[in-house]
Formats: sequence, structure tokens, C-alpha cells
Amino acid sequence: MKGLGYPLLALANVIAGAFLIAAVFGFSDTTATDLGFAVSIVVAIFGAAMAYAGYEEGEALGTAALGIATAALALWTIVATQVFEPSTAVWLVLGSAIGHVALSITGLIGHEVTRNEQAAAVPTRARSRPKPRSRAGSRTRARSGARTRSSR
Repeated sequence: MKGLGYPLLALANVIAGAFLIAAVFGFSDTTATDLGFAVSIVVAIFGAAMAYAGYEEGEALGTAALGIATAALALWTIVATQVFEPSTAVWLVLGSAIGHVALSITGLIGHEVTRNEQAAAVPTRARSRPKPRSRAGSRTRARSGARTRSSR
């Protein structure tokens, strides 16, 4: 499971952001604001876990920074849904949801680029085993050898 912590958390964050985008347009302002509050609590935890996973897996600092930015954006959304009227807060929830999707996709792309760079840096060993001969070639040699013996 090592190496999958950050991508799974980022994928869950993308799903949460997409759900909030749909909620803004599918529910009333009050319901969308309440959903934004509830989902942002979970996303704040995801953001903190993403930052920790990025730090623990030895990823680039950008990966951990994206987790911190995700948690900060979620915390802002929690505050905004409690301070502003639902008609205003719903637009802040939409902006936050779009931000979560963008941060997560950026983090996933950065994570894959980092993994590919690390994989390219590992030297590969050339195989020392000789390639096996094809059977067709050995049969032909055996047959031609048999013919030369019989012709002698």
C-alpha cells in the first residue's frame, strides 16, 4: 500500500469536490451550504492526511504543500458557510469545490511525474542470460546434419 496513500486521498478529494459542484446546482442554497460545511470537514481531514502522506512517502515538498492548501481551503469553506448567508455561501462552496478538484488533479499529476522521475533515476541491469535458440533453427540444423551424414 506504500505509495498509494496520497493518490487515494487525492482521488477522494476530487470526488468530494465533484459532489459539491453537483450539490450547488442540484439543491437549494441552504442545503448546498449545509453539504458544503459537512463535506469540508471531511476534506480538511483529507487535506491534512494528504500533506502527511506526501511528507512520509518522501515526495517533493509540492505534494505536501498541496495537501496543506487543500486543508486550508476546506477550513475557509467551513468558516464561510457559517459566517455568510446561504445565498452568498453557496457560491463560496462552488469556488471551493472547483479549487479542491484543481488542487487534487495538480497533486495527482505532480505525484505521477515525481514517481516517473524516481523510476527513471534507478539504473537498470542488462540481462546476462543468453537468449534461447528457437526450436525451428535447431531442427533445421539437425536435419541438415543428418542429411550430410547419410550422404557420406
